[in-house]
Amino acid sequence: LAVSGAFTRGGTVAFSELNSFVTDGGQTFTPFTHGSASGTFATINNPTDVSLTPTYGATTTSFLSSVVTRFTGGTSSAWEIAGNWTRGTPNANKDAIVNVSGQTKTATVSTGTQVAKSLTLGDDETVSITAGTLQLDNASTTAAGTTFSLSGGTLQGAGNVTVNGAFSWTGGSAAGSRRR
Repeated sequence: LAVSGAFTRGGTVAFSELNSFVTDGGQTFTPFTHGSASGTFATINNPTDVSLTPTYGATTTSFLSSVVTRFTGGTSSAWEIAGNWTRGTPNANKDAIVNVSGQTKTATVSTGTQVAKSLTLGDDETVSITAGTLQLDNASTTAAGTTFSLSGGTLQGAGNVTVNGAFSWTGGSAAGSRRR
């Protein structure tokens, strides 16, 4: 929407993903340009597992995306298979959540370098690194009752990893600027 004069922001703005478009994290959308602007939106409705954070500029209103992808284990336990995740394989712009309601799942890193913005491990779930690398770029957390297993490969990244469940380290290595 291009407004040549004054744009008063307020009310609700709703976003949806159309056709085959899927939002990725770290994307900036600028749906409004204006001569001048005031106010803020009262409500922002986002697609499932997407958060759009507004930037209220003098001549543009833009939104920065943050995305969560959830492990389903739909085809296997392999972390690197896009079909095992609700919004594709995690990456540096997507937060990864392994927490399948009513089921116990294991997400296994066994090849290559797998990256996630952050990791949340919930309920009775397991993340197992058997080979390859899991890189976590931001703070990550595991819940009580979970298992984080490092039997080969590497756990690395800049984010703290807070393990509230079990941590089994029988092989492999951990590297990074922060870990606990």
